[in-house]
Amino acid sequence: MNPALRALLGGIVDYAGLFPPAQLPLEPAIRNYARYRTEPESWMFGRFIIPASKLTELTPLGRELFRGQTPFCFSVLGRSGRNDADFQAAVKQDLTDIEGFRETFGSNVLVEAYEVKLPTVKLADSALVNLIGTTAKLFKGDRERGAVAFFESPNTDRNSLDAVIGALARDHCSGFKLRTGGLEAGAFPAVDEVAHVLAACRSAGVPFKATAGLHHPVRHYNADVQTKMHGFLNVFGGGCLAYAHKLSEMELQEIIADEDSTHFSIDQDGLRWKDLRVAMADIVQARRESVTSFGSCSFDEPRDDLRGMKWL
Repeated sequence: MNPALRALLGGIVDYAGLFPPAQLPLEPAIRNYARYRTEPESWMFGRFIIPASKLTELTPLGRELFRGQTPFCFSVLGRSGRNDADFQAAVKQDLTDIEGFRETFGSNVLVEAYEVKLPTVKLADSALVNLIGTTAKLFKGDRERGAVAFFESPNTDRNSLDAVIGALARDHCSGFKLRTGGLEAGAFPAVDEVAHVLAACRSAGVPFKATAGLHHPVRHYNADVQTKMHGFLNVFGGGCLAYAHKLSEMELQEIIADEDSTHFSIDQDGLRWKDLRVAMADIVQARRESVTSFGSCSFDEPRDDLRGMKWL
């Protein structure tokens, strides 16, 4: 196994089989997750993404599946809320569900992340910082049972994105979640928006994760949604390069927009995009501190495409 490839893509795919376009029922989705954990490319596999409201539905299945030596890892989606009060009440319910899940399965499960969309109301800067900090501390907990909270902005205009990332920078223990696709062309953010978020998170020291639309390694046109889909090598390779070289937003845009897979290469020592290179040690650090993972309803598509590129 190429150590640089493992550093770049290790644990990068959080399995979102419950969500569109796959939108599987819970039982086949969790059984897919259990099966993928046994396959040769399982090192690429991260957490199972599940709404907090569905955790109790795993009880009968979990008694069968969660009995191995290695814990099943989860990222839990929060309920969110329409306003500050609704949001805080929903967070408390999510936490209750998570604690009940942990009590049921003990060391056989790990809830490693909590993902939630912030309320749509406009909050003053200090209120936003307080809301994020209060929520994050609830989930951080002790070292073994804590979860990292990732917050999604309710709005995608640059001011809103910057406000959330700025608040996260002051919290020091949470991450930013960007929606990178969906079922319609309008759900896919523009190249400059993705570059802006990556650059802003890097500059602020805020961990980044993505969700949706990153089924394939390299950016390309998709006829089904009639738009160009982002590539996970563009986004996460670009993120690693930006981390190592302090790339500007404009420099990142060129990487994220690149549709030529031959511009990306990897060897034992690191990743290269055109003439720009990032060493393995910097990849390890970038993945740990900056560009963490992405949610995908498919695990087959990412690894099949990587095989086609001869990376696997």
